[in-house]
Amino acid sequence: MSVHTHLPHRLRSVIPALVCSSALGLTLAACSNESSSSSRASYPNTATVANPAATRQGQEFVVLFNTGDAALTPDDQQTIGTVATTMRTGSGARLIVVGKADTVGGTADNLSLSERRAHAVRNDLVAAGVPADEIQLGWTGKDELNVPTGNNVPHPRNRAVNIVVE
Repeated sequence: MSVHTHLPHRLRSVIPALVCSSALGLTLAACSNESSSSSRASYPNTATVANPAATRQGQEFVVLFNTGDAALTPDDQQTIGTVATTMRTGSGARLIVVGKADTVGGTADNLSLSERRAHAVRNDLVAAGVPADEIQLGWTGKDELNVPTGNNVPHPRNRAVNIVVE
């Protein structure tokens, strides 16, 4: 597993679960009858996928970004609100926030972009009332993709921040 030193060992252990979660999202998206000109809209946010067996801890959320961008959209703000509400429903939980990038562009640029994305989500979570000390932050650049692709493949599920309630 190729993970940068910013990513603590206990965070690396959740990466396979995030990949599986992303695969579920892709499967659901492929089964959807909706069509959209925006690649962002064709991949559902895992926060909106119903999972009746999910508990507050262990829930996963994904915030998607446009190519080369770290700005959150109104849909992303809704996800941030859902995460903040989830965190208010109990105590002792922590959030793991991991910034990602697709394989388009250089390694250093994608690492920086994934860091900016992670910080943008963290800042919005704090603004929504989540205590900063409950958020563990990491970023992987174009390593540890949500959806494995070749080099220079622009995949929307890889332009993301994964959020796990632990």
